[in-house]
Amino acid sequence: ADGSLRRWVSTVQRWDFERVVPAHLDAPIALGPAQFAEPFDFARDGGNEVRFCDEDVALLREAEKGPLSFSVGTTALGPLTGAECALGNSNPRIVSAPGWTPLTGGLKWTPK
Repeated sequence: ADGSLRRWVSTVQRWDFERVVPAHLDAPIALGPAQFAEPFDFARDGGNEVRFCDEDVALLREAEKGPLSFSVGTTALGPLTGAECALGNSNPRIVSAPGWTPLTGGLKWTPK
């Protein structure tokens, strides 16, 4: 919310490149400066909504409570949300096994 992300994206967009190699996801991704800002639209729009269905994002929200908790900080943008896609009555079900820890696993997703 302090504008630092927007400034960083703007700086990177001035570079001449054809590919991006993220620290996660399949790589490299073929995109240039014009497409680079798209994944960061959520910050420009003042929310934490991504372009994927909320039913899919629900698994990430739950993982942020457990196996991803070491890498997720709180943000003024709120929790990660996705677009409403009306899959399965829009009622994602995430089930964590009792006694779940990042070491033992147990995070389970059940489709709607």
